[in-house]
Amino acid sequence: MQRARAARAADRNRSATSRGSRCALALARAARSISVEAVPLPVPVLRDLKKLAAEVVREESEKSPMARKVHASFTKFQALVGPWDRVAEGAYHQFVAV
Repeated sequence: MQRARAARAADRNRSATSRGSRCALALARAARSISVEAVPLPVPVLRDLKKLAAEVVREESEKSPMARKVHASFTKFQALVGPWDRVAEGAYHQFVAV
């Protein structure tokens, strides 16, 4: 069981890294060929998008018993991990932004 979890985690990390690498390469190509500049979205826009995403996920979760169960479990997980994530990940992102 522990090995299966480790394998799934490694696969998720590899997939995320691969996707991030492909996006970074595509942005670099676009920047060279058509002078594209990536700029962050404004904070109010990000807040609105977060609110809309939560609404859509909630609406979709109401479509089946399994979706409701998964949504409830994930929401509970987010409530547990969120505070730590904001401390650990937030500090890291502030550090690398300098």
